[in-house]
Amino acid sequence: MLVIDKVSSANNELNRLSFKTCQGDRVGVLCSSTSERLTLLKVLAGLMKPREGQVLIDGHSSARKRKKVLASVYSYISLYPWLSLEQNIKFWLAINGGNIELYRHFARRFIMLKDCSSKITELTQEQKYLINLCLGLASEKKLLLLDEPMGSLSIESYFQFCELIKNLDEKEYTIVLLTQDLGLVRDLCQKVVIINNGEVLTERDVNNLYPFFDAYFYRVVLNALPEKEVIVSITKALAGLDIIITEDFSDGLEVLIKLKNSYDLYTVTKILEEQHVSIKMLEQYWNMDKIMRFLSRRGQDSEDNSSGY
Repeated sequence: MLVIDKVSSANNELNRLSFKTCQGDRVGVLCSSTSERLTLLKVLAGLMKPREGQVLIDGHSSARKRKKVLASVYSYISLYPWLSLEQNIKFWLAINGGNIELYRHFARRFIMLKDCSSKITELTQEQKYLINLCLGLASEKKLLLLDEPMGSLSIESYFQFCELIKNLDEKEYTIVLLTQDLGLVRDLCQKVVIINNGEVLTERDVNNLYPFFDAYFYRVVLNALPEKEVIVSITKALAGLDIIITEDFSDGLEVLIKLKNSYDLYTVTKILEEQHVSIKMLEQYWNMDKIMRFLSRRGQDSEDNSSGY
């Protein structure tokens, strides 16, 4: 389905990069930096020509032909504010192809899209991303390229998003996810390609990365610093969880939480709501430097063994 053959980029973010996917795969491409991820995204989407090497999608190297089988879902979407949501959707489908009934079928899967405003200026970033995702699916393209969705999704939409993607018909969709979020790859993908310094560090089944999934770390940033009594109450309610306060500042509190089960995150957010504590940001935390060092060491050991040393 997708073949990347010794691709290098003019900005040197990609260095003779090679990997491939098969029909029906859900592959997570884990990049070590934002610039690396965005460069690969542009190359795959046909927005940037590689300095050397080639990209084949369904056997086609031509960007025009690749667009017939590729749908890109970016972390943003350009909607025209002078058109209603319905008009924007119909316009997008007319340009890119697709079925409006199929769009509605996917949109019904997300609570955030059930009663959203028809005015573009009143839509949240989360709603815009989900609209973009549903449009990509409705285009009925064989390959769906997803760019870093986690920055836009709430916890509820995240689980709905993962459930939808995992239940797609493998005969109709191949998923390639570009991200820097190891947790998302774990929850969504079957295979992972890890890129570091523009090269493939490792390409393996997601199950082989389970040593990193023994515990789940989340970084929580609160909107306002709670009273000391509230912090004590929260700490008691979260007894049994490892809680590390990483930074204390005047307009908020940053906390690192360690969970044994990712679904315990619902419990954490519920307890915070009961204490009337507002969450400004919540994201999964991974020590990517540690993971990259581990994989680099494993790769070096393999090379040494194959060389007879």
